[in-house]
Amino acid sequence: MNRLGMLIDISHVADKTFYDAIAISKARHRLALLGALSDQPSRNMTDDMLRAVAKNGGTVQVNFYSAFIDENYRKANDAQAKDRAAAVKANADQLRSRGQDRHLP
Repeated sequence: MNRLGMLIDISHVADKTFYDAIAISKARHRLALLGALSDQPSRNMTDDMLRAVAKNGGTVQVNFYSAFIDENYRKANDAQAKDRAAAVKANADQLRSRGQDRHLP
């Protein structure tokens, strides 16, 4: 990858793997759809990791999904998911597909 100049995606690796890749590779690194652990406790990049990627000339794609940055949105979204699941369960017989696939109940 270094020889080809490819970006190395280290978005979802363990901390040790992250730092090993930073230390060994000369190619730029990429972190996709992440957020800083200090701002978003559900995410996995520390400030030191973000600085290491920047020092290497890599890129970080920041995820602005509302549930990651707004506790009220997350709670409302979770409540709606429970309501949807309850509605599907309550109406399962009416929602069942009646197609031609004879392998389904």
